[in-house]
Amino acid sequence: FPAAVVQFETAAKLSGMQSPAILEMLAATYSDLGRYLEAVQTARLALDLATQQQNTDLAARLKVSLMRYEGLAGSAQGSTITH
Repeated sequence: FPAAVVQFETAAKLSGMQSPAILEMLAATYSDLGRYLEAVQTARLALDLATQQQNTDLAARLKVSLMRYEGLAGSAQGSTITH
């Protein structure tokens, strides 16, 4: 997974951090590696972009993923993430 993170980070930067689909994959990879706070931040950005782009299917998926990442981040820190 570490190699995947580098590839997704590069892809995200090349897209100007404007591709919610790439950011969704990056957030999932962060989560898989236990980097939950980064997963939350990235998923929030992806959700904002998907909403702006009126990509309702992706936005719905990201909402579910974001809730999971927030739960994992809260568990990892011993507290819950607030909005």
